[in-house]
Amino acid sequence: MYLKVLLADATPDLPVERLLFHPEVLRRAREAQARGLDTVLATATLQSVAEPIAQYLGVFSHVLGTVHTNLKGAAKLDAIQTVLDNRPFAYMGDSSADVPVWRGAAEAVIVATSARGRTLQQGFTAEVIARPAATFATWRRALRVHQWTKNLLVLLPVIAGHRWLDQAALHAALIAALAASLLASSVYLANDLLDLHADRSKGGDRQRPIADGRIPYGHAVLASLGLCALAFALLGLIPDAVRGPLALLMLAYVGANAAYSMALKRVVILDVILLSTMYLWRILLGSVATGIMLSDWLLAFSVFFFLGLASAKRCIELGRLPAGAGPATSGHTGRGYQATDLPVVREIGIGSSLVSILVLALYLKDEQTASLYQRPQLLWGVVMLALYWVARLWVLVARGRVESDPVEFATRDGVTFAVALAAGLSLLAAL
Repeated sequence: MYLKVLLADATPDLPVERLLFHPEVLRRAREAQARGLDTVLATATLQSVAEPIAQYLGVFSHVLGTVHTNLKGAAKLDAIQTVLDNRPFAYMGDSSADVPVWRGAAEAVIVATSARGRTLQQGFTAEVIARPAATFATWRRALRVHQWTKNLLVLLPVIAGHRWLDQAALHAALIAALAASLLASSVYLANDLLDLHADRSKGGDRQRPIADGRIPYGHAVLASLGLCALAFALLGLIPDAVRGPLALLMLAYVGANAAYSMALKRVVILDVILLSTMYLWRILLGSVATGIMLSDWLLAFSVFFFLGLASAKRCIELGRLPAGAGPATSGHTGRGYQATDLPVVREIGIGSSLVSILVLALYLKDEQTASLYQRPQLLWGVVMLALYWVARLWVLVARGRVESDPVEFATRDGVTFAVALAAGLSLLAAL
């Protein structure tokens, strides 16, 4: 009861229009209202919270909520019978706390998945309005499994250091990559929970599984915590010497993402820089896990290349804003950008991408490069292919052909796979 009051005080202006309402429940309530029947919203939620919801929906003749006594179970049944003068009623609910109400109703309707509906029927017969359970595909989308390709960057120190035949280093890198994938999915779920209001606003991503109600909040919280715990548990498969530093890096990732979601994503340019460091974090994770030191060339290339990708992602979002839109009208994205910022962000992104290719070209002149490759001049094939890929990406972004995260686009782009294959062959030829 005390917690309910605290939560209500924390959100005095409840954004009712962003709440989810079951369409079949609303249809039946409207049908009963049209027939002149009493329709009652009875909830354990505070009366002060229930009233604006009922006013917004406009289908209830009575509103019963918690005032002094928590209105659930038998207390809710008594309140309904009182307001209806003990007339027979039909009750729709979705919680085990509603069992006493269903038992006292003339008609019981359970709004839940089919399996839970059968579980809730305790000594009474009920109709079940089935709410589809989350499928494997639903969870795969919520966990952003397609984003796990980013964690291949954990293997980059092994590849760049020519240690791909070192079984101990490869094992540590693969474990670290799996831990990074689980941790990233945990963070994605947490971010979706934090971004519920933005996702459900006009223009927001209402189709995300948590935002549209396909995955219940409680399930998302448990999954997020479970994945996080499993990610840290995997560190037990990595040598003791690096376990502590890896755990600190993973904690830093969680902290940086929390800061990003709650505040920094609204800070212009800083948000893009922080996004690019998330890519760099994966390379650092691989370096610490394997004990392979990163060269300054690799770090410099990574900083500029991933800043370019992060800028491209922001350009895609800015390209969807109407002309003249400012921070107020772009608030559904949770960003602080204006539509007029698009040219500047695009220039930053294109410039960073081209600088990364320049760093890659200068790497070919380094003495250490000559010692690693028998035919380093063949690495110019990698440089030219990388130049082609980033230039093509920016042309597609400008044309509006990239509709999502550039990394997600790359995982579905045949040209990207062809470029990667050709670059790999050039790299092997140079050895």
